[in-house]
Amino acid sequence: MSTPRLRWSLAALAGLASLSWPTLALAEDARPIRVLLHWRNDTSAADCIDEAQLARAVEVRLQRPAFVQDAYDLQLDGGVVRERGARVARISLRKADGALIGKRELESRDATCRTLDEAVPLSVALMIDYQQRVSRLHVPALPQSAPPPPPSRPASPPAAAPTGPTTPRWQLGTRVGAGVDAGALPGATWLVLAGVELTRGWSMLRADGVFFAPKTATLEPGRVFVTGWGVGASACAVWRHATDVHTAYCLGAEAGRLYLAGSRFVHDSDAVATHARAWGGAEARARLVGAWWAGVGAQLGTPLVAQRWEFTDERGDPSPLYSSSRVAGRLLLTLGYSR
Repeated sequence: MSTPRLRWSLAALAGLASLSWPTLALAEDARPIRVLLHWRNDTSAADCIDEAQLARAVEVRLQRPAFVQDAYDLQLDGGVVRERGARVARISLRKADGALIGKRELESRDATCRTLDEAVPLSVALMIDYQQRVSRLHVPALPQSAPPPPPSRPASPPAAAPTGPTTPRWQLGTRVGAGVDAGALPGATWLVLAGVELTRGWSMLRADGVFFAPKTATLEPGRVFVTGWGVGASACAVWRHATDVHTAYCLGAEAGRLYLAGSRFVHDSDAVATHARAWGGAEARARLVGAWWAGVGAQLGTPLVAQRWEFTDERGDPSPLYSSSRVAGRLLLTLGYSR
């Protein structure tokens, strides 16, 4: 056999061998990697990306579904936390058996989560895509007598679809507090408060319950025992001055019942009175640790139902005992938790 023909035969055999041995490896490597995602937003900011938003943004960048709940190849855990006035995103990637592959941290001192919301999906997509192996076949060189084939141009990767700004979600919070009320009842009356609130962006909705501490008021005809309760709702506009400090300006209403007991009332019996008021107020609150916060607030309102109590005089005629003021005020100290 002549030398040129031998060289062509060896080259053809080498090409066939290189095309046959990696078939199984290519079938496995071509399968997209499946990932189990665990993501937390440990800040109280509603604009920080959550697990569902992160999954959608990463799959847009990868141009394929990537996250599953079972039969996964990798585990990706992470979340956003607050540290020393900054927001920090921590990401760790592990194999299915828990072996650590790598970690990454992103830090932003932006007053909002907008910077991290753009950077985190891109970082996660790169971490996943880097683990997707691509097999490369070795093609033997052709004999010098044959011209080399023209190089093929690599296909341009598909452009990632732009992601718009994330819509803030509603945050549920709870609060308790204590304060002092003046104007609706005789003298200053201590009270306790408990309620829930929903916050999204600059808006907040609240529902509260109030219990007036039992007290004894000494009036001209005698002593009167007073207690009561109320429920109310309010709508607030929230103004954020810094990452951990904000104020809220609210309008609301409250209604309930007052229970009165004392001597020489009309018919010499106890009485029940309706309590209702409309009010406006402001509150300032600061973050303590994690999702806990403390606040101080003031309210100024007017009774919707005026309190006018009477007693029976010596002649058996009703006489005024107490009339509520046209203006009522309230000071509150509160402690709350919101996520």
